[in-house]
Amino acid sequence: ILVPPFQSRIKVKGEVKRPMTFEISPEDTFENLLNYAGGFTDLAFKDRVAISRITGNQRSVSDVYQNQFNLFLLKGGDEITVSKILNRFSNRVQIRGAVYREGTFALSEGLTLSQLVKNAEGLRGDAYTERASILRTKPDLSTEMIEVNLKNVLAGTAPDVRLQREDVIRISSIYDVQNERYVQILGEVKKPGTYPYSQSMKIEELIILAGGLQESANSQDIEIARRLEDSDLGTLSDIIPARVNPDLSINTSSQSLQPFDQVIIRKRANFTMQRLVAVEGQVNSPGIFAIQNSVERISDLINRAGGLNQFAYSKGATLIRRTEFFNTESEQIRRQRNLEALKMKLIEDPNNSEAQEEMLQRLFRDLPAEKINPIDTSISNAKKESLDQIAAGTPGFAVKLKETEAVAIDLQKIIDNPGSENDLILEEGDILSIPKLLQTVRMRGDVVYPTTLRHETGRGLKHYINGAGGFERRANKKQTYVVYANGAVKRTKGFFGIRNFPPIEPGAEVIVPTKGPKMPIRLGDVVGVTTGLATLALVLSQINR
Repeated sequence: ILVPPFQSRIKVKGEVKRPMTFEISPEDTFENLLNYAGGFTDLAFKDRVAISRITGNQRSVSDVYQNQFNLFLLKGGDEITVSKILNRFSNRVQIRGAVYREGTFALSEGLTLSQLVKNAEGLRGDAYTERASILRTKPDLSTEMIEVNLKNVLAGTAPDVRLQREDVIRISSIYDVQNERYVQILGEVKKPGTYPYSQSMKIEELIILAGGLQESANSQDIEIARRLEDSDLGTLSDIIPARVNPDLSINTSSQSLQPFDQVIIRKRANFTMQRLVAVEGQVNSPGIFAIQNSVERISDLINRAGGLNQFAYSKGATLIRRTEFFNTESEQIRRQRNLEALKMKLIEDPNNSEAQEEMLQRLFRDLPAEKINPIDTSISNAKKESLDQIAAGTPGFAVKLKETEAVAIDLQKIIDNPGSENDLILEEGDILSIPKLLQTVRMRGDVVYPTTLRHETGRGLKHYINGAGGFERRANKKQTYVVYANGAVKRTKGFFGIRNFPPIEPGAEVIVPTKGPKMPIRLGDVVGVTTGLATLALVLSQINR
């Protein structure tokens, strides 16, 4: 099979269906080439094509019109470009804004602004008719803005505007020229937040939009904070007291709201959710207890727990209390958690009644999808920042924030003298731990053999130090301290070299700290001290003379 080389080729590009290079014969015309290329595309400019041809040592351009397609003979090296139609409209106008059908319309003979509004199916109810704008394109492609009173044009009291090609009509909404109006509700409602304002809106309607009142809400003590248009210097808002019926029924004296009002619903003064404490250890009825009143004390809790049993060690009792850094759950979080537990209970039961199924649907609708984070009070934040600043400015000082801590109490004194200053008032989350009678003493720190020893009545701290092998060489004897079972701490006291060690009780822990690193004395320090002493001696001798 012999394949000879081509005789002549041309290239066609642009808006044809197969733009590529073709081989031609000497008698082929542009019409033949167009058939090879599959014809024009839908966007092709068919009236004229440009052909670049080699003439001598350069190229020239020829325009071939549609009536010449079957006559124009092609030549090798020709490059044919089929252009695209212009991206412009000969009879387009546009209308945008507050009409029912905004968009592009055909410019018919004598079309006016009022007729175009009718073609767009009229104005919406929020249309601002005091003015409309027409963006007009001039022949030099610059633009000008024409402003008209649309209300007068539509009423026939002002001349209508005849439209031109490429006019863009803009009809604003009344909400484009004024702030969006809203109201806010804060406090004891299920979904506090911002809601759209409606004319003649009552407080009850806003509360219903916010999911209704919480069980803690005070319906008789509501405030409306109203924005003042022209206020005196120093007056920020107008406070209007209000009240609603607890069932949100119609109240003829109910206040009507105005745009940007803030409705604040506070909590009832005597409302509080149950607060729990716990008793662990050697009582007759350990467990969780609800605080009965705001002045209930440890002695009351012991009585409700049935008192101490025969194994209790009252001197080792400890009260675990939350600090200000504890992430306390708000009442809203507790309420949400209880409702979520109820929802899961209803989901698990396949035999729910119709009322229970309706309740389940309400729970799915009202409970927020996202968990509410525990509250972190401003006071605890301020204390954290202060401690961080102290730690940053003090080398070697580290702060460890605790959410709970042990409070040293003397339970025997509390039982003997209920209501005394030792008998602390209970707070939510308190845990009273009462251990069994302890019989050991734990040795920790810089002793020869840290261990746990049997407690012996009447023995002092030295006895237990000797039982652990005595002090280590680097032990700081002066700073030895004892941590008792109830969390109290006592340290060693000294007077003129005589050390008074703290007493030892069952369950105590003896801590012997280590002395700091011993720095070697340098020659320069010795010289400095010697020179200072010599100078002091010289001064004293001069004074005596």
